[in-house]
Amino acid sequence: MPYKRYLFAFLMLLSVLPFAAHAAQLPTITLTVALTDTTHGDPARFRSVLDAFEAAHPGLKVAVAQTPVRSGKSGDASILKDERAIASTADVIRLYPDQLSEMVTRAGFYLDLKPLIASDRTLNASDYFAPVWDSWAWDGAQWGIPSTFDVSLLLYDRAAFDKAVLAYPTDSWTLDDFSNAVRSLSHNYPVPVMVDDTRALFRSTLGVTLFDANTLPNAPQIDQPAVQSLLEKWSALDRDNLLSTTMNADTPMLISELSTAYFITDRALSAALLPGGRAGLLARGYAVSSGTQYPQQAYELARFLADRTDASDRSNAVPARRDTGTVAIGKLPAAYQP
Repeated sequence: MPYKRYLFAFLMLLSVLPFAAHAAQLPTITLTVALTDTTHGDPARFRSVLDAFEAAHPGLKVAVAQTPVRSGKSGDASILKDERAIASTADVIRLYPDQLSEMVTRAGFYLDLKPLIASDRTLNASDYFAPVWDSWAWDGAQWGIPSTFDVSLLLYDRAAFDKAVLAYPTDSWTLDDFSNAVRSLSHNYPVPVMVDDTRALFRSTLGVTLFDANTLPNAPQIDQPAVQSLLEKWSALDRDNLLSTTMNADTPMLISELSTAYFITDRALSAALLPGGRAGLLARGYAVSSGTQYPQQAYELARFLADRTDASDRSNAVPARRDTGTVAIGKLPAAYQP
């Protein structure tokens, strides 16, 4: 009879509606990405990148948080307390140069991404510049996915060197060559050199390892003749007030990131490797907190952000991927070309 047919249809509809309602009420997962400064760079542009991620990943939402300010206190306990607070802020943390260390990762604050990377068929480590990719690889783990990088170099004003009748810096420069140039330039320039990356300069000049990689934790090895010689020469420059962490408008020599040169528009600077023939690597990228409840989704967000050059807060940084990075390097002024 017709009413039986309608009753059957009605019962079938009731059986489907609960499932449909359940599907519509699936909980949305909210991931948080932490930045050191949420106002730096272009917040609106960064939000548009997050919107693109959300559109490509239905059911995921992304919030932005600011990481806690470090206390500035020295000592392992204070450092670990600071880094634990940072890692606990969000699922994904934007990494800055020297933010991660063996001490921090061994404390268990960050997730080893190697298993997730191994299962990701769309990611190939060879797509990235090897030194940049390896900058967060140790203890058999991968602690971050790089997005961009900069390099610390010796930037110099050729006109100032010509005025002082000095030969231009070369890859074979030593600390003695650097010291002699600083002293010669000081006759014409109140601030002959600005040193923004002492660590990179020291490591390049020394050319030796300052710890025992075969022990855990790594034992320091600083009682070496090369270290003593470097400190004596550096102290002499400092004692004569020839070193500065700030620069004047005409400071002729800088130990700084290559991107610094882009902000000096009144004169052209040339670039050379640091004394000792090396450059400092400053990588930026994203890590995943070990406290995340959604490791797979957090990894996907970190990977997405790392590959989006418009998510960077540094407009002049070079992309870590070989394809986009090679293009960016090719656009550098001739004086900065490798």
